[in-house]
Amino acid sequence: MSNQYKAGFNFLKLFLDKKYGVKVTQVSGAEDAWYPAIKKIIINNDLQWRERLLALIHESGHVQIDLEADTVKNMKCTGSFSSYTDSNNVRSKKQLVHVLNEELMAWNLGKNLAVNLNIQFDNHRLEEITTRCIMSYVKHGLKNVYGKTIDVDVIDPRT
Repeated sequence: MSNQYKAGFNFLKLFLDKKYGVKVTQVSGAEDAWYPAIKKIIINNDLQWRERLLALIHESGHVQIDLEADTVKNMKCTGSFSSYTDSNNVRSKKQLVHVLNEELMAWNLGKNLAVNLNIQFDNHRLEEITTRCIMSYVKHGLKNVYGKTIDVDVIDPRT
């Protein structure tokens, strides 16, 4: 099964390079991330192939948001927070909504791309990771916006 995920990862990596000119680099201990200014995706190579593939699927969604046709770009929130995807620095409800919108779009666009490219992936695991990540953004964003006036510690992003 690991070879299937590795093959899917390599296929998606090649697709992103050919279609968008995006380079995918694997780095030990790195945080998975998309860097639009240099058209580069970093994936943590300490992860198992299944997890690397799912991370690349998500980051490919960000690529589509930033580089794809106007239809996709128009789905993105606009304004001064349109590229604001760090929930740790969210200071307003508007920023939080922008972060959540972009992250959900990235997960969905990436998943659709993988399906359209016939890349085999663990859909159940993708849904688990998506939920955990989105709930983490919700938790951190609410904590930053409302501070101690709201108890977000009851939110467990893992469940």
